[in-house]
Amino acid sequence: MLSVFIYSDLSKEILDKFKNLKLISTRSTGFDHIDLVECKARYITISNVPFYGENTVAEHTFSLILSLSRNVHKSYLRESRNHFLISGLQGFDLGGKTLDVIGVGYIGKYIIKIAKGFGMKIIAFDKYRDEMLAEILNFQYTDELEKLLKDSCIVSLSVPLNKKTFHMIDRECFKKMKKAQF
Repeated sequence: MLSVFIYSDLSKEILDKFKNLKLISTRSTGFDHIDLVECKARYITISNVPFYGENTVAEHTFSLILSLSRNVHKSYLRESRNHFLISGLQGFDLGGKTLDVIGVGYIGKYIIKIAKGFGMKIIAFDKYRDEMLAEILNFQYTDELEKLLKDSCIVSLSVPLNKKTFHMIDRECFKKMKKAQF
């Protein structure tokens, strides 16, 4: 048995060193650091932590959103350079702004709940819709990722990293995104 975390690379080459391995337990939700095809061929069982820190990740997401909306990073950089002018540091309110949540899984749900507390409008994009949740939390789904990105004020990406989501938001998407006008 191996107990690993997200920084453990369990590629075929590494797995070759464990001839009698039967179980890999990763102390993370994600398992993209494990060669699943190779494990299946070797009959190695994989276990993960399916629910882990959803609220922590959502709260961190909002701390970053608040930092950007209030120019905390710019203030910090200025202060560290002994530059104390406040011009260009005016931020913007989150109330009334549109937050697009791409991926309404466990983390995305928490992000939506927090955003509602700030009075934000939510538009969500997800392969699997939960219409009852949308009604309860008062948000809308869209099927058009391109339109969502074009009209959004803030985008939160809460999807697992895999072949389908890798580069989901790429340079072409950035070119189509609404330019900040706050």
